Amino acid sequence: MTDFHSHILPGLDDGSRSIPESVRMLEMEKEQGVNEVVLTPHFYADRDRIGSYLEAREKSLQSLLEALPEDMPELYLGAEVAYFPRMGEADALSELAIRGTGTILVELPFSQWDEEVCRDLDTMIGRRGLRVILAHLERYTEFQKKRKVLDEILQMPVYVQLNAGPFSTFFGRRYPMQLVKSGRAVLLGSDCHNTDDRAPNLKAGRDMIAAKADRDALARIDTVGRLILNNGVCYKR
Repeated sequence: MTDFHSHILPGLDDGSRSIPESVRMLEMEKEQGVNEVVLTPHFYADRDRIGSYLEAREKSLQSLLEALPEDMPELYLGAEVAYFPRMGEADALSELAIRGTGTILVELPFSQWDEEVCRDLDTMIGRRGLRVILAHLERYTEFQKKRKVLDEILQMPVYVQLNAGPFSTFFGRRYPMQLVKSGRAVLLGSDCHNTDDRAPNLKAGRDMIAAKADRDALARIDTVGRLILNNGVCYKR
């Protein structure tokens, strides 16, 4: 079980505010059966300097590793990179990929997507050779009135990350469950930010998928996760 989207690293964004909170979040992941967690603190190009961001992320990771008990989930270091114009041409973009994988988690705009977004994704995949994961795809659909653009993006060789939370609600799970049942390359993430209202919840989402989708759905999700993290740099106490 891999959590592909988390805000567990302390003091970097609107996620965990302290090392004890981060440790507790990872304990909650372990209690749910999660054995791999991808750490994806927010990166915003209009407010973050790449060098400072990478330095702060590394410092936060090392502080967390020093405080972790033994036998905790394995950690992978990445980022949730908010889309920005001409993103595909940004020199240091690959440094924000999940370390060792060439795979980047991209948060697209909460607005109508256009051809510029399509071009940037195409550049990242085709010219830059990056594998792209679209973060929490279910959160964007209400903004996509031009279905042609959404369809064009989903026809690209992109991975779709879905948050576990919506699977627990009747109306919220309709679209993400359709994607799971379609057989496309889907990943799950908790998008956890704390131990309270946005706590790790991957198990609840997986349980609903097991109940509502075909019996091989979770196996497909796990297979895609192993493919992406193959050769990734793993951190463990």
